[in-house]
Amino acid sequence: MTRINCFIPAGGQGVWDHTLDEFKSGGLVNRVFIMGPETPAKLAPGVTFLKTSARQSTEAIRMIADRSADADFTMIVTGEAPVSFGMLALERFIQVAVDMDAALVYSDHFDLLEGKLSPHPLIDYQAGSLRDDFEFGPVLLFKSQELIAAAGELKDDLQFAALYQLRLKLSLLS
Repeated sequence: MTRINCFIPAGGQGVWDHTLDEFKSGGLVNRVFIMGPETPAKLAPGVTFLKTSARQSTEAIRMIADRSADADFTMIVTGEAPVSFGMLALERFIQVAVDMDAALVYSDHFDLLEGKLSPHPLIDYQAGSLRDDFEFGPVLLFKSQELIAAAGELKDDLQFAALYQLRLKLSLLS
């Protein structure tokens, strides 16, 4: 069975409680980690806290890679808003990653603005389409072994751009 390890920012318990419920409902999630600068007062059963001062730092990416080997895929939630998945969305992420042999999958999504869902399309990845402000959206799915290999190639200690650097390393390895 395909398994996913998930990494969620500690943006306040109300934010990630909903996201945790989403992950638990599908049966694909192996482990869930909450990442942030301070240990939350309360953690849901089975959730592990990882202390990091900057979630998109090289240190944080290495922490994620170190905890990804026991799952086929690694999901990183980049935003601090609750995440809701449509029916079979996690399965679809995995299917696309496998069918396209993609190291990284991201998706168009909807924003909840003033109680209404608003489409938020993203740019399709293609050679030359990446730039330093490229938006991948709030959820990224990586093949764990490729994430681990790319994280091993990170040499600079960056505070805020390591996730982008990871993507560049992935493109060189695949």
